[in-house]
Amino acid sequence: MPKPVRSQSYTLRKSRRGLRAEAATAALERVRPESHVTPRPAPRTSLPPEVARQAQRDMDRLRRLPPGSAEAGQVRSYLQWLWSLPWDLGAPEDADLRQVELELERHHLGLAKAKERMIEYLAVRRLKPDLPGPALCLVGPPGTGKSSLGAAVARALRRPFVRTTVSGTSDASELRGISRTQAGAGPGKIVRALNEAGVNNPVLMIDGVDRLVGEGGLGVVEVLLELLDPESSVHFMDHYLDLSVDLSHAVMLFCANSLDMVPDSLQERLEVIEVPGYAEDEKLDIARRFLLPRQLAMICRKVARARATADMRSHHVVPGVLEEYIGHRQYTPETVGKSDEVGVAAGLAWTSTGGEILVVEALKMPGSGRVVTTGQLGEVMRESVQAAHSYVRSRADVLEIDAEAFSNFDIHIHFPAAGVPKDGPSAGITVGLVIASVLSDRPIRRDVAMSGEVSLRGKVLQVGGLREKALAAYRAGFRTMVFPASNVKNLDEIPKDVRERMEMVPVETMDDVFAVALHRIIVPQRVAGNYVLEFEDDDDEDTEVEETQDEPRAARGVDE
Repeated sequence: MPKPVRSQSYTLRKSRRGLRAEAATAALERVRPESHVTPRPAPRTSLPPEVARQAQRDMDRLRRLPPGSAEAGQVRSYLQWLWSLPWDLGAPEDADLRQVELELERHHLGLAKAKERMIEYLAVRRLKPDLPGPALCLVGPPGTGKSSLGAAVARALRRPFVRTTVSGTSDASELRGISRTQAGAGPGKIVRALNEAGVNNPVLMIDGVDRLVGEGGLGVVEVLLELLDPESSVHFMDHYLDLSVDLSHAVMLFCANSLDMVPDSLQERLEVIEVPGYAEDEKLDIARRFLLPRQLAMICRKVARARATADMRSHHVVPGVLEEYIGHRQYTPETVGKSDEVGVAAGLAWTSTGGEILVVEALKMPGSGRVVTTGQLGEVMRESVQAAHSYVRSRADVLEIDAEAFSNFDIHIHFPAAGVPKDGPSAGITVGLVIASVLSDRPIRRDVAMSGEVSLRGKVLQVGGLREKALAAYRAGFRTMVFPASNVKNLDEIPKDVRERMEMVPVETMDDVFAVALHRIIVPQRVAGNYVLEFEDDDDEDTEVEETQDEPRAARGVDE
């Protein structure tokens, strides 16, 4: 008996729907993921109920779409993200802390305090995984091993290590993702990192928290604070997925080059671990283990090229000919001067790359008492110059400076390397010393480096980065370092070998700086056709030594 027309029409529509669904499923299996999606052919874990419901809704939607349409491609990409994320897949959390310690010692020289604090953090986390507490933030100059320190921890914990950066990020959507209803839709950096790790408890390092940009950086800070909140991290919402992701099991590490640039609200939730620069013996060990093999390989390549081009002569590689094989010196660090000079002193600065020698030069010239500063100085350093000048003027009688010198001479203070901006509260005593030197015509000891801020009353104030500054002074050849007495508590941070080979001189007032670094001898002055040297002996008796104009060399012997 033939079927009714209505029944045949219903059967045909049902058959068409089935064929369309099969075509959509086949297309989903053949889909090639977008370039930013890590291809995974099949789900590695079961989906949570909420995620499964969302996936089912989008699968039903996909079946109703033409296979080749743009919207179908977007849905397939979204489903691929849902299936590839490690919703319930985690790495084991029973790592041996002794193995962690051995791994850190094997791959990192020095950094004793940083390694000790990281092991303590992991020990507490192992005993009490759900204990809320601040996340770790590694702070130090570039190249000191912050990222590799996190990678070593991940290897020891047998977890994947993923690193993402928020440097220059000005929009929170870069972390949270862009909704599917907007152009450029896609997951944020956090979900991408989780997908790259393949587990829901990786070691996640977020770098550049000190380099957020513009007003949009406030939104980025809010996202980072949400990651640090134990309750919020369980339900981290990505705008592209429109689903909550559990990040509470991940080990969060943050990185910054300078703590001063990290937002205050973020600092309150972070525990800072200083990763300072390396001492000289550590640098030598690093050079032997890692840099020397590279340089030897470069030399061998040069010799191999010569042999391959029929150059059979012997190659004797000695220090004198190294530049022919590996090129010229790349760095020329500041070193101790050859003689004591008037108006030239060596200050110490701490930058994002470690300690640096900051040479300060001063010159006096006939004028009206102006103080000119050059060298791209920031507002803080300009104020330090004014405070130092005022104090020196108040101590003119002690320094034997003619009171009229402050109104008859202009002073030009220059900080070389003018192309590099300079700011910070640590050059006050250096500036005060060069001003006193040029006005009193007394040279400054060339073997003394110094760091410290000066108040209007001449008090030497505490500074930061004492370890890095001491290493910079030692590396440049200085063997005496003047520093604030309030920083004595930080001396144990300086490597022992550096402390033993340098004279560390704590000072409380600017007068103490004058006593240590300013020569008693006054530069020769021409008087009635002769040169006159004035100096003070140990009994504070003034002595004058006259030399004829025919012997100027002996008269200029200010080092004697």
